[in-house]
Amino acid sequence: MRILESHYLNDGRLFNDGRAATLIEIQDPSDYDLLLENIISSDYYGDEYFQRNLQHQSGQIKHENLSLAEIVHLLNPGSLLELGCGRGDILYLLSLAGHEDILGLDISREAAQSAPAELRDKILVGELLKSCRELAAQGKRFDTIAGFDIWEHLHPAQLDAHLAALNDIAAQNAVMFFIIPAFGQDCIFGEKYPLEFEENRTAFEERRPFDFLMAESLDPPIPAQGHLIWAHSEWWEEQFKKHGLHRAEELEKGLHRLFDPYLFRAQQSFFVLSRESEAAAQRIDRLRRHHAHLLYLWRTKLHFYRVLQERRAATGEEIIETAKLDAGLDDAGVRLHDSHMAHISDLWGKIDYLEHEKRRLEDGIISIRQMIFPLVWLRKLIISCLPESLKQRLKGKQRPE
Repeated sequence: MRILESHYLNDGRLFNDGRAATLIEIQDPSDYDLLLENIISSDYYGDEYFQRNLQHQSGQIKHENLSLAEIVHLLNPGSLLELGCGRGDILYLLSLAGHEDILGLDISREAAQSAPAELRDKILVGELLKSCRELAAQGKRFDTIAGFDIWEHLHPAQLDAHLAALNDIAAQNAVMFFIIPAFGQDCIFGEKYPLEFEENRTAFEERRPFDFLMAESLDPPIPAQGHLIWAHSEWWEEQFKKHGLHRAEELEKGLHRLFDPYLFRAQQSFFVLSRESEAAAQRIDRLRRHHAHLLYLWRTKLHFYRVLQERRAATGEEIIETAKLDAGLDDAGVRLHDSHMAHISDLWGKIDYLEHEKRRLEDGIISIRQMIFPLVWLRKLIISCLPESLKQRLKGKQRPE
């Protein structure tokens, strides 16, 4: 492991303004062991982490977590597992919305203890891999699995084991929704994290994890936000594919169209995955056709608005500002209205086109009639002038000799 002084690129993309930065160079795979040990021994993921990096406030749920809860709700989970749930903001919102079969996993006991009292028995504290294996041994299966900024915190050498364990607790129709700070141009959500340091360019272009991690602490060395895996979006997609998890591209695109206006840039770096099974394909298709549209978005926001207002009336506590709830609901309503008006305008355009075609066809029929009428009259005139014997021959009643 080596510590070096460097600087961001100066290409104007996101944070790239040439500012100075301290990097941790990974020179040997065992360096990850040391970094992970530093994270654990320093209690990096203690209560201060959530206040420092996630801006948690007691008695308040972060408003941006509401949109994530709404996305999970739209996926219509029958049984939900959230990896790295922290104090359970999203799980709590989903429980208020009526979801009962929910479970969260987190390594931080302090985070679990800060969860709402009625949610604490829904959070298992412990190492993620061990918890997943224990759930698999119990025969537990989940049809929806979510993880918001969790995979990049893992030891790279343990990623495959975690994904294999995840497969063991995923139902055949499972849908997975993960936010990952993935670098580079993604085929669906574009570029949310550009290459930041020249030292990582080779790894970036070769689609492998970066060797230079930005340092947050040097005593002991800890990478920024505890992220051990920094890699290109295509690398992440390939890791999931190795374990039979493929992107549900059309559903993922639909979710971006609905929710990107309510998500921070970092939250827009998400993947929607499913297993290769008929049950999963049918579920994905059903969600895409019936849930991924503006009417369902508006209904979802209205549902959460009502349950949060009911909670406020019952407890006197406002865990998300009503003004923010109003703004989200109003925005979804305006988008739905505009969409309907655009659809109506499109229908009127089609009606006008059909009316035009109808008039054109009617004019054509009249023209044909005008052409045919003189011909019919001329035929009658000719026939009236023919000798009777020739008329009979034309009718086939007499044969020519």
